[in-house]
Amino acid sequence: MARRKGLKVCSGLTNDNCLKNGGLDKVFLNSLRSDMDQAKRIAWNNTCINCKVFGTISILGQVRFLDSISQDFKLNTRAMTAISRKDGSVVGGALVTLEYADVGSRFPFTLFTYNLPNYALGYMILIMEEIHNHLVQVGGNKSRGFGFLSFEKLSMEVLSGDQSLPKLDEDDMEVKGSLDLRNLSGKEFFERAKPLMEAFRNVKISYPS
Repeated sequence: MARRKGLKVCSGLTNDNCLKNGGLDKVFLNSLRSDMDQAKRIAWNNTCINCKVFGTISILGQVRFLDSISQDFKLNTRAMTAISRKDGSVVGGALVTLEYADVGSRFPFTLFTYNLPNYALGYMILIMEEIHNHLVQVGGNKSRGFGFLSFEKLSMEVLSGDQSLPKLDEDDMEVKGSLDLRNLSGKEFFERAKPLMEAFRNVKISYPS
């Protein structure tokens, strides 16, 4: 999604993050020990929105996902043809039994964010909308039809600070008016959250430099 907007982003994996790709990982780690102001400048100027929101090497993310422990689920199994991990081809005559959470299983979902600008909130909500609309799958065995989920009874609350969602940095955009985003179906939530999603679509992000 960020790349579709033309933003430069990394995958966040150990060997594919902005600081490592820019050859700044060792300089950054050394700065953490000797010059915190320099470390902050390196982190802000040379990391993408994914690094800033979800975290990266020695940088704490601004989001927290609580464990989704279900009390309303059913496990099922499916026998499938085994696939070789070496070349991705079918292993002749070999079967594998996959255990999965069946259709209709429900899981709680709680996400906390800390001091995110409005466009970053909109970025996360757009990601959730694509998952809800089954444009993006989660988990393993996606090519075999797994990983589709939808959201229901969604709420978003500002726990502290200005409820009117003012701009938080030079790139940010103010979201005017209060957003009533409590106890909504997925469709209703994403419809009412459009001002935040538009903040991401319209923002001009100045980093990484």
